[in-house]
Amino acid sequence: MVVTGILPSDTYRISQLEPSNGRLYATTAHVRQLKAWKSWKEDDDDSSENSDDEPEMQRPKRTIRKPVRYGAFMPDR
Repeated sequence: MVVTGILPSDTYRISQLEPSNGRLYATTAHVRQLKAWKSWKEDDDDSSENSDDEPEMQRPKRTIRKPVRYGAFMPDR
C-alpha cells in the first residue's frame, strides 16, 4: 500500500502497488488509520552512523541547590 493523494481533513488516498487477482485496490484512510514505517535497507544504512544533520538530543544536567537557610524562602511576617 502506498499513499497516492492527499485529501482534506487529514485524509489520504491509498492504493496497492501491484494488482492482486487482476484487480487494483484503492481506498481512502484517515491519518489515524495509517502506520508509518521505514524500509529495513534504509534503516541499516543509518544505524551505525550519527548524521551531522541530526544532532543527538541530550537532557541538560540539573543543578540542585539547597537553600542557605529556610527563612530565605519564607516571607517576613
